[in-house]
This record gives sequence, structure tokens and C-alpha cells, in this order.
Amino acid sequence: MIYYILGLAAAIAALHMVAPDHWVPLSALSVRSGYTQRKTLSLSLLIGITHGLATSALSASVAFLGLVFLSGALVRYISFVLLIAVSVYIVANAIREQSAGTEVQQVSLAASVIPDPALVPPILLLASPSGLYTLSVAIVVFLAVTVATVVCMVYVSMLGYLRGLSGLRPATVDYIVAAVLAGTALYVLLS
Repeated sequence: MIYYILGLAAAIAALHMVAPDHWVPLSALSVRSGYTQRKTLSLSLLIGITHGLATSALSASVAFLGLVFLSGALVRYISFVLLIAVSVYIVANAIREQSAGTEVQQVSLAASVIPDPALVPPILLLASPSGLYTLSVAIVVFLAVTVATVVCMVYVSMLGYLRGLSGLRPATVDYIVAAVLAGTALYVLLS
């Protein structure tokens, strides 16, 4: 179960940061503003670190509260409910953005920086039976994969290899992330 949760943290980080709404705005800003490759990569590193730390802080806070105030069975039930709720939220937000016709280039860089609640349920679930060490490892994995993914996506886009992927609708990635979270919820419920 621990490796599953660590893999889930890495998968969520990678899938989420591959979404064009996390790297296309920076790539577009970089081209428009004439940023050097070094400046663009530095900004992508900063965005990845900020997003990863903000999400990790949110997740660690929730996990700490879960460890202190809740029993293992209750944490499991709450994790299931949160996983389903976050999945539904992600799908609803994707549908809203799709119907509004929001273009990836119109998305603010803020989408890449604000904390993402998708990691909270797996971290909460992980914290109860596994303790603080495994929780810390999961957060480090999430942070490392978040930073590496956004920097790689921006770098590869600067080389011109992601033109096709930049047309990928963010909603498609959101649906994949929601499916992974819903699958995890079923795993939590049945195990």
C-alpha cells in the first residue's frame, strides 16, 4: 500500500503538471516577453517549487490534523469521501472550463502556483497507518516530480517539440486525474 500511495503521489504530480494550463502560459509569456532560455527555466523551476510546496503544505496540514484527531478507520472513510469529492470537483471544473471555451493561453500563471487539493486524500490516507516518515517521503516525491515535470515540459516546449501537446485540452488531463483519484477511492473502500 505504501508504494501504491507513493506512486499515486508521483502520478498525480506528473499528470497534473503535464496539463497545458501549467506550462503553456509560461511558455507563451516567455516568447512574448523575449525571455532567455535561462530565465524561462528559472521561472518554471520557481513555479514548480511554489506549486509543490503550497500543495505539500496543505496536504501535510490535513494529514497532521488527521493523525492527531482521527482514528485510522475514520481517516480511511474521510479519505474515500475526499477522493470522490475531489474527483467530482475536478470533472465539474473541467466541464465548466470547456463550456466557457477557455483557451490554455488565457489561463493565468496562478493556476501553476496555487495549491492543488488532489494530493490531500492520498496523503491523509498514507499518514494514518504509515507514520510521519512515509508521509515525508510522499511529500518529497510529490515535490520532486512536480518540479521536474514542469521544468521538463517548459524546456521541451522551448525546443518546439510540444506543439501538438500544447493543443491538448486541459480538461482531458483533468479527466485522467479524476479517474485515477476515483480508482484510488475504490481501492481505499475495498481494502
